[in-house]
Amino acid sequence: MHWTRREFLGTMTAAALDGGRRAAAQAGSQAGHAAVGREPFFPSRLVADFLAAAERRPRHPRPTGLSRDDYLGIIDGVTRFFVAHQDQRGAIIDPYEKKERQYSTPAFALSAAVLCASGKNVDLLPAALRAMESACADLANGKAADRHADFFTVLLLHADIVLRHLVPASASER
Repeated sequence: MHWTRREFLGTMTAAALDGGRRAAAQAGSQAGHAAVGREPFFPSRLVADFLAAAERRPRHPRPTGLSRDDYLGIIDGVTRFFVAHQDQRGAIIDPYEKKERQYSTPAFALSAAVLCASGKNVDLLPAALRAMESACADLANGKAADRHADFFTVLLLHADIVLRHLVPASASER
């Protein structure tokens, strides 16, 4: 059986609830209501099953059959959608919540930079630079969207590595 994290946690939660009810019922019938809920639930069987399934999984992922151009096409479609939701500062604004969410702006900066560097969509360079400058400023000022600064760093570093070869030194310094 291949367990996803969600399946594992869902199973553990269900088992914990069920185990907690049984423990409460046993404790209630044996020692009165004072002992209800004191018996801990140890999901050792679930953990053992999860680890055993993980060991049986292949160590190397199977090829998807998609080419580099296929992946770039997917990235391009998503990035083109979000460029329409970039504000004047360069932040990517969620079209439903009408505010910047999580690490969307640095992720956009990186995806747009990759598209520019690959030659797939060089027209995104100004949008990539605006997103990069906006996300860097928010990170520096402690204003990362939804307090996701930890996720900004790696995306911005990769975007910087890609963009520094595409822009003048003055833009890279900014």
